[in-house]
Amino acid sequence: MFKRKDAKKCKNISGMSQILIDIKPNRSLGELYINQKMDVTELVKYVKDIKKVDDEFTYFHAFMALFAKVIYHRPLLNRFVANRHVYEHNDLSLSFVMKDSLNDKSTELMVVMPINNKDNIFTISQKIRTKVDEIRAKKDEGTGANKAIHVPST
Repeated sequence: MFKRKDAKKCKNISGMSQILIDIKPNRSLGELYINQKMDVTELVKYVKDIKKVDDEFTYFHAFMALFAKVIYHRPLLNRFVANRHVYEHNDLSLSFVMKDSLNDKSTELMVVMPINNKDNIFTISQKIRTKVDEIRAKKDEGTGANKAIHVPST
């Protein structure tokens, strides 16, 4: 049996989950899109309060923290299928695409940021800022996923 260092094989998978592997053998067949309006009035108030203390805090930081906490509290969202087996990631990382400068023609770079269970909205915000500043300082677009997704502008 093939062992993975990034995940552990899930045992006792429901029959429906096993059948879905056959019904939807490709990742793209399992995609789900939802268009739903949400009331974010309280979030707007919360971000305004935080900005009084930390003017660099953004809605993006709040949403990234939200995604991280949802996945920690709903571990089934941190699973994937490989070779018809279901695995659960050993850890959680958030990824997003950033611009190396704030203009339309700037290079886009992939950011992967590990998150742990003790992280909160403030530590996640600081991690995002630190990682973005670090990448912008290096301007390193020639490695890893960034090399793979780099498409020269015309």
